[in-house]
Amino acid sequence: MRKKILITASALVLTASACTSERTAGEPVAVDHITAEEAGVRGEGNFTTLREFEELEPADGLGDASMARRSDRAIAVTPHGVVGVGHPDGGERWRYLVHGETEVSVDLPSGTDALVVTHPLSESPSSPLVEVVLDPGTGEILSSAELHADAPVAHGLGTERTRILIDGDGRVSAQDRSRGTEEVWSVEAADRCEASGGTIADLRTASEAESVYLSLQCRGTDEGHLVALSMGTGETTWDTAFAGRPDQAPDILVVDSGSSGGGASDVVQRALRGEFGADHLYVNGDDGTFRTPEVLSAASVTENLTVPAEDTDSPPRMLLVGTDTHMRAPAAHAGVALLIEDGVLSFDDLDEAAYTEEAGEPRLHTSMDPVQFFGDVGLNHLTEALATAEP
Repeated sequence: MRKKILITASALVLTASACTSERTAGEPVAVDHITAEEAGVRGEGNFTTLREFEELEPADGLGDASMARRSDRAIAVTPHGVVGVGHPDGGERWRYLVHGETEVSVDLPSGTDALVVTHPLSESPSSPLVEVVLDPGTGEILSSAELHADAPVAHGLGTERTRILIDGDGRVSAQDRSRGTEEVWSVEAADRCEASGGTIADLRTASEAESVYLSLQCRGTDEGHLVALSMGTGETTWDTAFAGRPDQAPDILVVDSGSSGGGASDVVQRALRGEFGADHLYVNGDDGTFRTPEVLSAASVTENLTVPAEDTDSPPRMLLVGTDTHMRAPAAHAGVALLIEDGVLSFDDLDEAAYTEEAGEPRLHTSMDPVQFFGDVGLNHLTEALATAEP
């Protein structure tokens, strides 16, 4: 029998319900669910720039809430559920709130617009769970399911359509949310270690729209693996082995410019600011190779910001995964933004195609401006600025 392992999902989770497997009756949990249509809310309520989101203040009465975004929608995440916030007034568009002391989890998986709320069905300590996937614009329920109380759902992973589960032995499986709890594929993560004569010691996970990523550490071989599985089929897209750290697998962060709030929440900015030290690695999500974005090789970056150590044989503590497209643009913008903040660069050093103006103030493009953010014209100007700036 395989030894139980630590499993961590790199995800935004408000809280997680802890329930036993025994099913007992209890008073139904009271849910306050009102859609935008039921509330008579008119208009789109979306925003077009990241600054609009950053400056959006939700109306009073939400208590301890944090703001998140799903594409061009603003969501207030509270200890009791979620509220759709309208732009520009900050008013409530819709809500899904659970009354009482019931624990609620809110998941915003990377690379998707999925908004998933999970809570007990009743007030019984052993209640089954209710999972709903909500439309971030209207609050309407796109799908719902009743889950067993001890179902090993991996909070923060998956998509609007796919639910990911991971048990304590490292079995990873997927269910189609449109078909309730029907399993569509499963993978034994421990097989990666057993193939080379070891056992699995630790497993960390992350996901985006197309892939589920497994970071695992093998016991007995000092070998680590980063594996990409197809979200739709569970088939292995690639498997990269690396020098591991005893009993501890590296965490995974997905470079996902589509859902980033910018600034302190931006994965690449966090890395460049030194949050993960030098023992982190950039991973090309297309083929699993370790490859630091070329734009970060400029002297202005390497002498002022934190980049991975050249010795990739050292065991990493953090893996930053993203496709070439999703890596180059965030890396260029993050590098320039931080060097402007530090006074190494200024907007006077940039071509006008590399930034925009809002309210008379210069501002780098964001993923809310996809043509400019990902386009070669602006990126080439940012790359040149990084290359020519004095360190």
